[in-house]
Amino acid sequence: MTNPFDEIVARLERIESLMLSQDTRKPEPIQPIQPEMDKPMNVSQAADFLGTTSGAVYQLHHQRKIPCAKRGGRLFFFEKELRQWIKSARLQTVQEIQNEAIKALSNTSK
Repeated sequence: MTNPFDEIVARLERIESLMLSQDTRKPEPIQPIQPEMDKPMNVSQAADFLGTTSGAVYQLHHQRKIPCAKRGGRLFFFEKELRQWIKSARLQTVQEIQNEAIKALSNTSK
């Protein structure tokens, strides 16, 4: 009478050796988990993201100055859109303004 555990161990060793002999291809790289940038945020979360108050977010929405979606009376904000909105209000540095002026003046003199 053979020990059933010895038989299980022998089978597992055979399975392992078969798997190792067949796995000659390169494993696919694991994709890093990206934060869900398109996950909707509520007013409170958007205010936290922007570093302001919920009242300020409501005021920006009322003035139609901030990108958002409205569904069922609720406002939803998306991180990607808020980042673009912030970037669109970027002020130029003095150096950037001077470079644009020089470029514009050099184009008009030609």
